[in-house]
Amino acid sequence: MKPELPPWTGLILAGGYSRRMGTDKALLSWHGQPQVVHLTDLLRAQGAAEVLVSCRPDQVAPFQALGLRPLPDLVPNLGPLGGLLSCFRAHPERACLSVAVDLPLLGAAALQALLEARQAGRPAMAFARPDGQGVDPLAALWEPIMGPLLEDAWQCGDLAPRRVLQRAGVFLLEPAEPDWLRNANTAEEALAIQQRIRALTGE
Repeated sequence: MKPELPPWTGLILAGGYSRRMGTDKALLSWHGQPQVVHLTDLLRAQGAAEVLVSCRPDQVAPFQALGLRPLPDLVPNLGPLGGLLSCFRAHPERACLSVAVDLPLLGAAALQALLEARQAGRPAMAFARPDGQGVDPLAALWEPIMGPLLEDAWQCGDLAPRRVLQRAGVFLLEPAEPDWLRNANTAEEALAIQQRIRALTGE
C-alpha cells in the first residue's frame, strides 16, 4: 500500500433480503465456499486492516458461525448507505473498500485496480458502468473524507451512494472485464453465472 495513504477496511455489503433469489446470496457457493467467506479471503489477501460484513441483526449469528465479523447497520433500512455509515462510524480514520456480496465474478484483479488507483487528493475510486451510464457503486474505495459526505447525504434524505460518489468527484476506472460487475440476483442469473464460471475455469 502507498505509505502516505491511510489503511483501509474491507466492507462486504450483505444485508439485503435476497427476495428475488429466494435464498441468502451471501451464503451461495460460487468458488467452493460461501460467497461472503470468499470475499473476506479476497479482501484480507489484498491487505485489509479488517474485514467487516454489513448485515441485518438476524444475520449476525450465522456470519459469526462462519468466523466472520458482522457489522449490523446502526441505522436500519438504508440499503448500502447504512453499511457504509456504520463502517465509517466504527473507523472514521480508515478508508473503506466496499464490495456487494452479489458479484460472483469480481476477483483479486478488480480489487487491485481500485487500490492501485488511490492517490492523495482522490476522495473515492469506483468502476464506470459497462453500459456507459455513469458510476457503479457496487465495488468502490471510499477515502476517510467520504464519511462526513455520506452522513450529510443521509441527513438530507439522499440514500443513493452513487450520487454521493458523483458529487465528490469520484475517480472512475474502466473495468478490464465487464463481468466484474455482473450481478446475481435471481435463480436464472445465478445459473448463467455458474456456466460462465465453469467456462472460465475449464470445468
